[in-house]
Amino acid sequence: MDDSPTNLPPLCPEDDGLIGWIIAYGDGRIKPEDLRQLEMRLLTDGRARDLFTAMSIDQLLLHQIVNEERVQDDMEELDKQIVAELVEKALADREQHLFDEQSSKLQPVNAQTRINRRSPFVHTPSETSNTRVIVIPRAVVWFASVAAIVLVAAMIYAFLPSRSIAPTPVVTAPEIPTVAQITDTHIAVWEATSDTPSGELRLGTRLRLVSGLAEIRFKDNAKVIVEGPATFTLTGTREMRLSEGRLTANIVDSSHGFEVATPQGVVTDLGTEFGVILDPSGVETVQVYSGSVRAQAGYEPDAPTLVLNSSKAASIAASTGIQPIAFDYSASLVRDLDTARRRPRVSEDVAWLTAAPEDLRRGNLESSKHAYLLLENIGVEIPSQQAHCIAVPGRYLCNDKLPSQLPLHRLPAGRYDTYFMHFDAQRVPTSDRATVTGEVTFNHPIAAIVFAKSELSELNGLVGRPQIVYPAEHAGDDYFGLDDPAPESNADILVLSEDRRTLQFTLNAGQEIDQLRIFTEHHE
Repeated sequence: MDDSPTNLPPLCPEDDGLIGWIIAYGDGRIKPEDLRQLEMRLLTDGRARDLFTAMSIDQLLLHQIVNEERVQDDMEELDKQIVAELVEKALADREQHLFDEQSSKLQPVNAQTRINRRSPFVHTPSETSNTRVIVIPRAVVWFASVAAIVLVAAMIYAFLPSRSIAPTPVVTAPEIPTVAQITDTHIAVWEATSDTPSGELRLGTRLRLVSGLAEIRFKDNAKVIVEGPATFTLTGTREMRLSEGRLTANIVDSSHGFEVATPQGVVTDLGTEFGVILDPSGVETVQVYSGSVRAQAGYEPDAPTLVLNSSKAASIAASTGIQPIAFDYSASLVRDLDTARRRPRVSEDVAWLTAAPEDLRRGNLESSKHAYLLLENIGVEIPSQQAHCIAVPGRYLCNDKLPSQLPLHRLPAGRYDTYFMHFDAQRVPTSDRATVTGEVTFNHPIAAIVFAKSELSELNGLVGRPQIVYPAEHAGDDYFGLDDPAPESNADILVLSEDRRTLQFTLNAGQEIDQLRIFTEHHE
């Protein structure tokens, strides 16, 4: 057994209080307030966790060694006690036997014979008697007694059942349970100094994702997608700690109660899909996509909490509590890796929607600075030819005259990924217009761009998301699409690149909204 202590990290004066807490925790006598302080240090300080782990292992080894020595000492002491008791009894029996034997031999010759009471083994005659006296020297008695003791002791050790001391057990660390596994990644780069990620992730695993995405599925079926740069630790089958970065969590019924601890507080699932963002500035944000969560600021028992429902958001800070904020549909959170793999590269004038808005009719998702882009479907099946569309590389002025000027291209049957672009300028006077210019590069070639409002309406039922309310001609909506009457000076402009992967656009909007649907080739 290796009795050497584990390697403790270098110590500094600030560790005195931490070491005291760890020792008190190991002995089971830590105060409640100290326990909370210890938990906070372990939650936020990686070096404190290393020290706690090392001291815990040392304490385990020390208890093992002490227990083994106590068992061995107890066995040896028991053998010595038994031998001593047997020897003492043998000595007493021997003395009694010698006394009885000599007493029988020393019968008085006449009535005047007497026994010297100064010793049971030495008899002297009286001064006036003629008695025959037999004297047994003390040394003879002593040597006889010692010989008897030696003989008894030898017999005891010879015939005493042997006591085998159990072999010293080898102290092996208990197997650390598996709490999750990495089920998918996308261009993930891991930091070499963190735990090396593998398929299965054990309790206490700490990882740093430098860049890219990682999908982690916990044993209780919670699915978490972490976006780098991020640092996180797995603390249970229903809990984890996020030290930096961002994540989304999708919780099924069996994993209700899933917790994400952050430096500022705790987010607890109540049956939901939610996202957590830790900004480098220290601001923490939680967004709820469906269901509800309980957000807590700080770790004290009386820390403020707030229940957030679907499409709600809040900022969390231990010092200021929880503040409700507007839900950000374009917050750059990844909710599934299939969508991430199909996320195009966009210019700064394009806001990628990670959450589908409930309503895309005029006045519901406004911005004069951004055009919004949403992935509608992956691998949707188009059973037959549909819609008049742009399918050939080139530059197009889009207004009510464009359909008649286009070659008769129609969307062929097949499987596609579909995207929806939306630009609704904030309400401005009728004479004013807002313009946004941007660029989108898709991972796969563009098969078709549908822009006319009548054909957009027809396709809503086939490829639109059921939870979104789209503008539609049959519902009396007007002023959407790109085919409204407009002079060339105000016309929307689309440019499709030669490789059909990049779309450049200039959209002008006033009272109307600009919308178009983009079909790209589908690849598994």
